[in-house]
Amino acid sequence: MKKLLNGMALLLALALAMACVPGVAFAEEAEPEGDALFEQWNPDALALNALVEYVEAVTDPDSPDFIPEADRIATFDMDGTLMAELAPTYLEVMLLTERILRDASYEPDEEMLEFGRMTRDHALDKSFPSDYDYEFSYHQARAFAGMTLNEYADFITRFLVHEADGFEGMTYADAYYLPMVEVVDYLRENGFKCYVVSGSDRFIARTFIEGAFDIPAECVIGSDTALEARDQGDTDGIEYVFSGGDELVRTDRLLVKDLKTNKVLQIAQEIGRQPVLSFGNSSGDVSMNNFALLNNRYRSAAFMLIADDGERDYGNPDNRDALTEKWQGMGYNVISMRDDWRTIYGEDVIKTGEFRWLNDYADDTAPSDGAEDAGESDAAAGFSYENDPRDNPNAMKDIVVNPDAVYGFSPSPDSTRLKDYVDAIDWTDPDQVAEARAQRQAYHDSLSELYRMIEDMLLEGKDVEAIARAVSQRRNELRLEASADDPEALELVKKSNLETYGDEMGPSADSLYEKYGSWQTVLEKALGTNPGMDACLGFYDEYYDLYDIEAAPRTQAAAQ
Repeated sequence: MKKLLNGMALLLALALAMACVPGVAFAEEAEPEGDALFEQWNPDALALNALVEYVEAVTDPDSPDFIPEADRIATFDMDGTLMAELAPTYLEVMLLTERILRDASYEPDEEMLEFGRMTRDHALDKSFPSDYDYEFSYHQARAFAGMTLNEYADFITRFLVHEADGFEGMTYADAYYLPMVEVVDYLRENGFKCYVVSGSDRFIARTFIEGAFDIPAECVIGSDTALEARDQGDTDGIEYVFSGGDELVRTDRLLVKDLKTNKVLQIAQEIGRQPVLSFGNSSGDVSMNNFALLNNRYRSAAFMLIADDGERDYGNPDNRDALTEKWQGMGYNVISMRDDWRTIYGEDVIKTGEFRWLNDYADDTAPSDGAEDAGESDAAAGFSYENDPRDNPNAMKDIVVNPDAVYGFSPSPDSTRLKDYVDAIDWTDPDQVAEARAQRQAYHDSLSELYRMIEDMLLEGKDVEAIARAVSQRRNELRLEASADDPEALELVKKSNLETYGDEMGPSADSLYEKYGSWQTVLEKALGTNPGMDACLGFYDEYYDLYDIEAAPRTQAAAQ
């Protein structure tokens, strides 16, 4: 799902769908041979050759090292082993900072704000206090308490589509190591069951791994926060009966921080077998590697990845020799990002050497100390976008600049699409705009369902027309459902649909195909969002990458 939620991945999904011919099943892929197995690796990489030799030995029935398929268990750390952890810090740390300092829907208390600001100020130089891991887990559990699992996954996914800090040509969703994708694929093709055993929150790991690695959610282990049924309250789970109207929500109770020996305990509890392969990158993975390597009835191997590439990534070459000696002395095979990999994230990804981290989080969304009106947003005090909506003709055809509006824009009375919203609310009233913003957020959140639908249909081999028809219909339904609790808002949506498309449900797939002449374009339009309404409600920067922006100079009329 996450790969479908950014522009490049969407084009990939569409390309895959276009390749599907109605009535014709997907052809079986040819088994890769020789170097084709590891196109992202240098062929003389010692760690790679050690891995291949090991796999060939333990999968050969005639070999004394043969391992039955049921016992071929491989474990992988995530941050720094399968994905980037240095741009500019761990993914889960960035997500918590985003929640505390930039999520307008969340109201952190003073303790939470202090922690968020401390994290912001120390992330770049990694100068966190010694007890940071425990403090982090405590605040992470609190910050996301009350979220359903789908809401949490959507929050993570919305962050992942942003451009990765310190790079050009890569979103956070794409920030995984291509050579390690090949390792996972190779092991699975040879009968290994691969598990991710991460120190990060389990559901963050599941959301990131999905779509990047061929590892199912049930094979992702991580740090855990207790869950409960939404209406469970103080009733013990033994006594409470889960009903059809219930949803699982996160609580503020940390169960386990999956680091060091806790990784071994989690593996024993959840997998029930001793791994024969283990991959890590730091001292937090030593216990997991040793669990695989020591006292094993089968031949086993462990690998440590060294972040020593300072040209393509933010590794430290100065530590390379010391770490190599340390890990080899413990019996581990060493993977050098600099020497062993032909590429890390892809040839089109460029390290910039600059971070926008401090600027992005310089002004948090929480009220400043002593603010008299906690309901007054930063927007009302002079909000501005990083990406100017006035540079987008597709946005400005529906809105006008309004200096008194909460987010600086309001619907245009000349807009075919948004004219009914001109007087529907007072765009200068923070409370009314906040209510409309919440409805808009619910609509954006619901769109993640469409990406899951596309992924499922692609895996089923559906052609692009079938996908476009299904997605267009469901998109219309979601837009109405987002306003279902507000009869007046629902009527406005229906009226706008009727005037614009001739149908209060919204545009039909056939009418869109007649207009654009391409099912691929129909699908792209179904996944789009109105940039004008987003600008009026404070979402323009957040969903900027989804807009179809024409290259056109800002007009005088638009600027007035």
